Amino acid sequence: MSYLGSVNSVSCLLKYVNFEFLSEYQFLLENNEFSNPLRQFYGVWFRGHSSQIQDVQPRVFRKTNFPSIVDADELENGTFDETSLVSSFQLHLPEHAVLHSSLFDWLCLMQEHGAPTRLLDWTEHALVALHFAVVDEQYDDEPGELIILNGLKLNHHVLRMPVMAHTGSPSVEFRASMAANTSLEEWANEIERTLPVDINVEAKTIQHNVRGVNPNEISTYANPIAVMPRRLNERMKRQAARFTLHGGKTYQPRSGSPLPSTVSLFKYHESLTEEGNASPFIIRLCVPADYKRRIRSELRWLGIRNEDLFPEIDHQARHLGYFWTRSHADVKHPCRKTWR
Repeated sequence: MSYLGSVNSVSCLLKYVNFEFLSEYQFLLENNEFSNPLRQFYGVWFRGHSSQIQDVQPRVFRKTNFPSIVDADELENGTFDETSLVSSFQLHLPEHAVLHSSLFDWLCLMQEHGAPTRLLDWTEHALVALHFAVVDEQYDDEPGELIILNGLKLNHHVLRMPVMAHTGSPSVEFRASMAANTSLEEWANEIERTLPVDINVEAKTIQHNVRGVNPNEISTYANPIAVMPRRLNERMKRQAARFTLHGGKTYQPRSGSPLPSTVSLFKYHESLTEEGNASPFIIRLCVPADYKRRIRSELRWLGIRNEDLFPEIDHQARHLGYFWTRSHADVKHPCRKTWR
Protein backbone atom coordinates (compact mmCIF):
# COMPACT_ATOMS: atom_id res chain seq x y z
CA MET A 1 0.00 0.00 0.00
CA SER A 2 1.63 3.23 -1.17
CA TYR A 3 2.00 6.57 0.63
CA LEU A 4 -0.37 9.44 -0.12
CA GLY A 5 2.20 12.08 0.84
CA SER A 6 4.67 13.26 3.47
CA VAL A 7 4.32 15.00 6.83
CA ASN A 8 7.11 17.55 7.31
CA SER A 9 5.52 19.51 10.18
CA VAL A 10 2.52 19.61 12.48
CA SER A 11 0.65 22.02 10.19
CA CYS A 12 1.32 19.77 7.19
CA LEU A 13 -0.60 16.91 8.86
CA LEU A 14 -3.79 18.94 9.16
CA LYS A 15 -4.24 19.39 5.42
CA TYR A 16 -4.40 15.63 4.90
CA VAL A 17 -7.00 15.19 7.63
CA ASN A 18 -9.22 17.95 6.23
CA PHE A 19 -8.82 16.99 2.59
CA GLU A 20 -9.07 13.24 2.78
CA PHE A 21 -11.66 12.56 5.41
CA LEU A 22 -14.22 15.35 5.61
CA SER A 23 -15.33 14.42 2.09
CA GLU A 24 -15.67 10.78 3.14
CA TYR A 25 -18.37 11.79 5.61
CA GLN A 26 -20.47 13.66 3.10
CA PHE A 27 -22.92 10.78 2.72
CA LEU A 28 -23.54 10.88 6.48
CA LEU A 29 -23.88 14.67 6.61
CA GLU A 30 -26.40 14.66 3.77
CA ASN A 31 -28.55 12.19 5.70
CA ASN A 32 -28.30 14.29 8.89
CA GLU A 33 -26.52 11.45 10.65
CA PHE A 34 -23.86 13.89 11.84
CA SER A 35 -25.50 17.30 11.63
CA ASN A 36 -23.67 18.30 14.81
CA PRO A 37 -20.35 19.79 13.56
CA LEU A 38 -18.53 18.37 16.58
CA ARG A 39 -19.18 14.90 15.18
CA GLN A 40 -17.81 15.48 11.70
CA PHE A 41 -14.57 13.65 12.48
CA TYR A 42 -16.15 10.97 14.66
CA GLY A 43 -14.40 7.69 13.85
CA VAL A 44 -11.22 9.17 12.32
CA TRP A 45 -8.28 7.58 14.11
CA PHE A 46 -4.49 7.80 13.87
CA ARG A 47 -1.48 5.55 14.40
CA GLY A 48 2.23 6.41 14.28
CA HIS A 49 5.26 4.20 13.50
CA SER A 50 8.86 5.22 14.11
CA SER A 51 9.92 3.18 11.06
CA GLN A 52 8.13 2.11 7.90
CA ILE A 53 6.31 -1.23 7.85
CA GLN A 54 5.14 -3.73 5.24
CA ASP A 55 1.77 -4.42 6.85
CA VAL A 56 -0.10 -3.46 9.99
CA GLN A 57 -0.90 -6.53 12.09
CA PRO A 58 -1.63 -7.03 15.80
CA ARG A 59 1.40 -8.30 17.66
CA VAL A 60 -0.10 -11.70 18.51
CA PHE A 61 -0.26 -12.48 14.77
CA ARG A 62 3.35 -11.46 14.07
CA LYS A 63 6.42 -13.66 14.29
CA THR A 64 7.90 -13.68 17.78
CA ASN A 65 11.47 -12.81 18.70
CA PHE A 66 11.64 -15.90 20.89
CA PRO A 67 12.86 -19.33 19.75
CA SER A 68 10.12 -21.89 19.29
CA ILE A 69 9.90 -24.42 22.14
CA VAL A 70 7.40 -26.76 20.47
CA ASP A 71 7.55 -29.15 17.56
CA ALA A 72 7.28 -27.31 14.25
CA ASP A 73 4.67 -29.88 13.15
CA GLU A 74 2.38 -28.78 15.99
CA LEU A 75 2.80 -25.04 15.83
CA GLU A 76 4.30 -22.75 13.24
CA ASN A 77 7.78 -21.72 14.37
CA GLY A 78 7.90 -18.37 16.13
CA THR A 79 4.13 -17.88 16.60
CA PHE A 80 2.45 -16.84 19.85
CA ASP A 81 0.14 -19.39 21.50
CA GLU A 82 -2.63 -16.82 21.92
CA THR A 83 -5.16 -19.04 23.69
CA SER A 84 -2.72 -20.12 26.42
CA LEU A 85 -1.44 -16.54 26.71
CA VAL A 86 -4.92 -15.11 27.41
CA SER A 87 -5.80 -17.86 29.88
CA SER A 88 -2.51 -17.46 31.78
CA PHE A 89 -2.88 -13.67 31.95
CA GLN A 90 -6.31 -14.03 33.56
CA LEU A 91 -5.05 -16.67 36.01
CA HIS A 92 -2.09 -14.52 37.07
CA LEU A 93 -4.14 -11.35 37.61
CA PRO A 94 -7.55 -12.40 39.03
CA GLU A 95 -7.90 -9.10 40.94
CA HIS A 96 -8.78 -7.40 37.62
CA ALA A 97 -11.77 -9.66 36.92
CA VAL A 98 -14.36 -7.35 38.52
CA LEU A 99 -13.50 -4.28 36.45
CA HIS A 100 -12.75 -6.22 33.26
CA SER A 101 -16.02 -8.06 32.85
CA SER A 102 -15.66 -9.15 29.21
CA LEU A 103 -12.91 -10.88 27.29
CA PHE A 104 -12.52 -7.77 25.17
CA ASP A 105 -11.84 -5.74 28.35
CA TRP A 106 -9.14 -8.27 29.26
CA LEU A 107 -7.57 -7.88 25.81
CA CYS A 108 -7.51 -4.09 26.33
CA LEU A 109 -5.75 -4.54 29.68
CA MET A 110 -3.22 -6.91 28.12
CA GLN A 111 -2.57 -4.53 25.24
CA GLU A 112 -2.00 -1.54 27.49
CA HIS A 113 0.62 -3.44 29.48
CA GLY A 114 2.57 -4.85 26.55
CA ALA A 115 1.21 -8.39 26.19
CA PRO A 116 0.68 -9.61 22.60
CA THR A 117 -3.01 -9.37 21.63
CA ARG A 118 -5.27 -9.22 18.58
CA LEU A 119 -5.75 -5.47 19.11
CA LEU A 120 -4.06 -2.57 17.34
CA ASP A 121 -3.60 0.76 19.14
CA TRP A 122 -5.13 3.90 17.61
CA THR A 123 -5.85 7.36 18.96
CA GLU A 124 -8.42 10.03 18.22
CA HIS A 125 -5.66 12.62 18.64
CA ALA A 126 -3.64 13.19 15.45
CA LEU A 127 -0.76 14.84 17.33
CA VAL A 128 -0.45 11.91 19.74
CA ALA A 129 -0.01 9.54 16.78
CA LEU A 130 2.52 11.90 15.20
CA HIS A 131 4.36 11.91 18.53
CA PHE A 132 4.72 8.11 18.39
CA ALA A 133 6.08 8.39 14.84
CA VAL A 134 8.97 10.65 15.92
CA VAL A 135 9.55 10.06 19.65
CA ASP A 136 12.05 7.18 19.42
CA GLU A 137 15.43 8.84 18.82
CA GLN A 138 17.15 5.60 17.79
CA TYR A 139 15.10 5.74 14.56
CA ASP A 140 15.95 9.36 13.73
CA ASP A 141 17.91 8.23 10.66
CA GLU A 142 14.95 6.26 9.27
CA PRO A 143 11.65 7.56 7.85
CA GLY A 144 8.58 6.91 9.97
CA GLU A 145 4.95 6.85 8.99
CA LEU A 146 1.50 7.95 10.07
CA ILE A 147 -1.61 5.91 9.29
CA ILE A 148 -5.08 7.48 9.27
CA LEU A 149 -8.12 5.22 9.56
CA ASN A 150 -11.74 6.04 8.85
CA GLY A 151 -13.24 3.64 11.39
CA LEU A 152 -16.85 4.24 10.38
CA LYS A 153 -16.10 3.41 6.76
CA LEU A 154 -14.23 0.25 7.80
CA ASN A 155 -17.21 -0.92 9.85
CA HIS A 156 -19.58 0.07 7.05
CA HIS A 157 -17.85 -2.51 4.86
CA VAL A 158 -17.35 -5.24 7.46
CA LEU A 159 -20.57 -4.88 9.47
CA ARG A 160 -22.63 -3.49 6.56
CA MET A 161 -23.57 -0.36 8.50
CA PRO A 162 -21.67 2.86 9.43
CA VAL A 163 -21.63 2.33 13.20
CA MET A 164 -18.89 2.20 15.80
CA ALA A 165 -18.59 -1.17 17.54
CA HIS A 166 -18.33 -1.20 21.34
CA THR A 167 -17.78 -3.52 24.27
CA GLY A 168 -20.62 -6.00 24.56
CA SER A 169 -21.75 -5.90 20.95
CA PRO A 170 -21.83 -9.28 19.14
CA SER A 171 -19.31 -8.23 16.48
CA VAL A 172 -16.81 -7.42 19.26
CA GLU A 173 -17.44 -10.34 21.60
CA PHE A 174 -17.38 -12.93 18.80
CA ARG A 175 -13.97 -11.77 17.57
CA ALA A 176 -12.60 -11.41 21.10
CA SER A 177 -13.68 -14.97 21.97
CA MET A 178 -11.50 -16.29 19.13
CA ALA A 179 -8.55 -15.36 21.34
CA ALA A 180 -9.62 -17.91 23.97
CA ASN A 181 -10.43 -20.80 21.61
CA THR A 182 -8.42 -22.79 19.08
CA SER A 183 -11.02 -24.53 16.92
CA LEU A 184 -14.21 -23.54 15.13
CA GLU A 185 -16.31 -25.88 17.26
CA GLU A 186 -14.85 -24.61 20.56
CA TRP A 187 -15.43 -21.02 19.49
CA ALA A 188 -19.07 -21.58 18.49
CA ASN A 189 -19.88 -23.48 21.69
CA GLU A 190 -18.14 -20.84 23.83
CA ILE A 191 -20.08 -17.87 22.47
CA GLU A 192 -23.41 -19.68 22.70
CA ARG A 193 -22.72 -20.69 26.30
CA THR A 194 -21.37 -17.39 27.66
CA LEU A 195 -22.95 -14.50 25.76
CA PRO A 196 -26.13 -12.74 27.03
CA VAL A 197 -29.54 -14.02 25.94
CA ASP A 198 -30.33 -10.92 23.86
CA ILE A 199 -27.52 -11.65 21.38
CA ASN A 200 -27.80 -15.44 21.37
CA VAL A 201 -29.74 -15.29 18.09
CA GLU A 202 -26.51 -14.46 16.27
CA ALA A 203 -24.66 -17.04 18.35
CA LYS A 204 -27.13 -19.71 17.19
CA THR A 205 -26.65 -18.57 13.59
CA ILE A 206 -22.93 -19.17 13.99
CA GLN A 207 -23.68 -22.65 15.34
CA HIS A 208 -25.73 -23.44 12.23
CA ASN A 209 -23.01 -22.07 9.95
CA VAL A 210 -20.33 -24.13 11.71
CA ARG A 211 -22.45 -27.25 11.14
CA GLY A 212 -22.37 -26.60 7.42
CA VAL A 213 -25.44 -24.53 6.57
CA ASN A 214 -23.39 -21.56 5.36
CA PRO A 215 -19.72 -21.96 6.37
CA ASN A 216 -18.60 -19.03 4.18
CA GLU A 217 -20.38 -16.62 6.52
CA ILE A 218 -17.86 -17.53 9.23
CA SER A 219 -15.02 -15.93 7.24
CA THR A 220 -16.44 -12.44 7.81
CA TYR A 221 -15.38 -12.73 11.46
CA ALA A 222 -11.74 -12.82 10.32
CA ASN A 223 -12.02 -9.20 9.12
CA PRO A 224 -10.97 -6.35 11.46
CA ILE A 225 -13.41 -3.85 12.95
CA ALA A 226 -13.05 -0.48 14.69
CA VAL A 227 -14.03 -0.58 18.36
CA MET A 228 -14.59 2.09 21.00
CA PRO A 229 -13.33 0.51 24.25
CA ARG A 230 -14.22 1.40 27.77
CA ARG A 231 -11.36 3.60 28.94
CA LEU A 232 -10.69 1.76 32.17
CA ASN A 233 -7.37 3.37 33.08
CA GLU A 234 -5.74 6.78 33.02
CA ARG A 235 -3.34 5.94 30.19
CA MET A 236 -6.21 5.08 27.83
CA LYS A 237 -7.85 8.40 28.67
CA ARG A 238 -4.72 10.49 28.15
CA GLN A 239 -3.90 8.80 24.84
CA ALA A 240 -7.53 8.97 23.60
CA ALA A 241 -7.25 5.23 23.03
CA ARG A 242 -9.18 3.37 20.38
CA PHE A 243 -8.60 -0.11 18.94
CA THR A 244 -9.12 -2.19 15.87
CA LEU A 245 -10.05 -5.75 16.82
CA HIS A 246 -8.87 -8.45 14.44
CA GLY A 247 -10.54 -11.84 14.00
CA GLY A 248 -9.30 -15.19 12.81
CA LYS A 249 -6.29 -17.22 13.86
CA THR A 250 -2.79 -17.87 12.54
CA TYR A 251 -2.24 -21.48 13.57
CA GLN A 252 -4.04 -24.81 13.24
CA PRO A 253 -5.82 -26.46 16.19
CA ARG A 254 -4.65 -29.84 17.46
CA SER A 255 -8.19 -31.12 16.98
CA GLY A 256 -11.36 -29.84 15.32
CA SER A 257 -11.84 -27.46 12.40
CA PRO A 258 -9.56 -24.42 12.07
CA LEU A 259 -10.83 -20.89 12.61
CA PRO A 260 -10.56 -18.66 9.52
CA SER A 261 -7.17 -17.07 8.86
CA THR A 262 -6.82 -13.51 10.11
CA VAL A 263 -7.06 -10.65 7.59
CA SER A 264 -4.87 -7.56 8.03
CA LEU A 265 -6.14 -4.03 7.54
CA PHE A 266 -3.98 -3.42 4.47
CA LYS A 267 -5.02 -6.69 2.83
CA TYR A 268 -8.70 -6.07 3.50
CA HIS A 269 -8.43 -2.53 2.16
CA GLU A 270 -6.63 -3.72 -0.96
CA SER A 271 -9.20 -6.46 -1.62
CA LEU A 272 -11.99 -3.88 -1.60
CA THR A 273 -10.24 -1.31 -3.76
CA GLU A 274 -9.11 -3.92 -6.30
CA GLU A 275 -12.72 -5.00 -6.73
CA GLY A 276 -13.80 -1.37 -7.08
CA ASN A 277 -16.10 -1.69 -4.08
CA ALA A 278 -14.73 1.10 -1.91
CA SER A 279 -13.05 4.45 -1.73
CA PRO A 280 -10.08 4.50 0.70
CA PHE A 281 -10.83 4.06 4.40
CA ILE A 282 -7.13 4.06 5.33
CA ILE A 283 -4.21 6.18 4.12
CA ARG A 284 -0.47 6.17 4.80
CA LEU A 285 1.74 9.23 5.19
CA CYS A 286 5.54 9.20 5.26
CA VAL A 287 7.37 11.06 8.04
CA PRO A 288 10.81 11.85 6.52
CA ALA A 289 13.83 11.24 8.73
CA ASP A 290 15.15 14.76 8.07
CA TYR A 291 12.08 16.29 9.74
CA LYS A 292 11.73 14.08 12.81
CA ARG A 293 13.68 16.31 15.20
CA ARG A 294 11.79 19.40 14.03
CA ILE A 295 8.39 17.70 14.50
CA ARG A 296 9.42 16.39 17.92
CA SER A 297 10.30 19.94 18.99
CA GLU A 298 7.01 21.33 17.65
CA LEU A 299 5.02 18.69 19.52
CA ARG A 300 6.75 19.45 22.81
CA TRP A 301 5.93 23.13 22.41
CA LEU A 302 2.30 22.09 21.87
CA GLY A 303 2.29 20.00 25.06
CA ILE A 304 2.45 16.54 23.45
CA ARG A 305 5.03 14.82 25.64
CA ASN A 306 5.75 11.22 26.58
CA GLU A 307 5.60 11.94 30.30
CA ASP A 308 2.02 13.18 29.93
CA LEU A 309 0.88 10.20 27.86
CA PHE A 310 2.22 7.57 30.28
CA PRO A 311 1.01 8.61 33.77
CA GLU A 312 2.19 5.50 35.63
CA ILE A 313 4.70 6.06 38.45
CA ASP A 314 7.49 4.01 36.84
CA HIS A 315 7.32 6.13 33.67
CA GLN A 316 7.26 9.35 35.69
CA ALA A 317 10.27 8.22 37.71
CA ARG A 318 12.32 7.40 34.59
CA HIS A 319 11.40 10.72 32.97
CA LEU A 320 12.35 12.76 36.05
CA GLY A 321 15.65 10.91 36.32
CA TYR A 322 16.40 11.87 32.70
CA PHE A 323 15.11 15.45 33.12
CA TRP A 324 17.38 16.16 36.07
CA THR A 325 20.51 14.59 34.57
CA ARG A 326 23.26 17.25 34.52
CA SER A 327 24.20 16.63 30.88
CA HIS A 328 21.88 15.26 28.19
CA ALA A 329 24.52 15.18 25.48
CA ASP A 330 24.92 11.39 25.37
CA VAL A 331 21.75 10.33 27.16
CA LYS A 332 18.77 8.80 25.34
CA HIS A 333 15.38 9.47 26.89
CA PRO A 334 14.41 6.32 28.88
CA CYS A 335 10.68 6.70 28.27
CA ARG A 336 10.69 6.58 24.47
CA LYS A 337 7.86 4.30 23.42
CA THR A 338 6.50 3.14 20.10
CA TRP A 339 3.11 1.60 19.65
CA ARG A 340 2.50 -2.11 19.68
